[in-house]
Amino acid sequence: MAGDTFETRTTLSVAPHVEVLDAFASDAELRAVLARAEPEVVDQQGWAAKADETGFSFEMPVPGDGLLEEIHRRMAAALEIAGAHPPESFRFRRYRPGEGHPPHCDHFQIGASWLVGTAMLCLTGAHAGGETEFPLASPPLSVASKPGRLLYWKNHRADGVADELALHEGREVIAGTKTTVTWFIYMAL
Repeated sequence: MAGDTFETRTTLSVAPHVEVLDAFASDAELRAVLARAEPEVVDQQGWAAKADETGFSFEMPVPGDGLLEEIHRRMAAALEIAGAHPPESFRFRRYRPGEGHPPHCDHFQIGASWLVGTAMLCLTGAHAGGETEFPLASPPLSVASKPGRLLYWKNHRADGVADELALHEGREVIAGTKTTVTWFIYMAL
């Protein structure tokens, strides 16, 4: 396990708030998470998967999976997130050449809780393309996919208002594969 330390933590933007924690997860952890997403495992578990222009994705259950529970615990501790609902799942997503994710904001509500932050752990990095871009950041921000990198951004400002500057997109992968697991962080505001 990578433990509670990581190689570097860098704030890339304050409006919107975006930071990266490099070497957040070990190569062994990344391989173990990827093994849980092999097609035969997904089929055997009966997890509903989809594949389209935004890649291959499914909800990877966290409760009862010691490794995913540990990764979540480290995310919450490293990002100093208290009061968030523990995730029922991480969103697994794999982008291959020609796939990406169009510009969007992560502004969703479930009951009285809002999606206040997004923590995306990169399992594999594309050889070309696949950056996560924040075009409304000042200056515009482009974050490369890098194995073991945790990319975190806040979807709401400190005053609780949805942060439109958090608009982001997954650029099209040109070569290689970008694979991620994402914790969508919900809290009551």
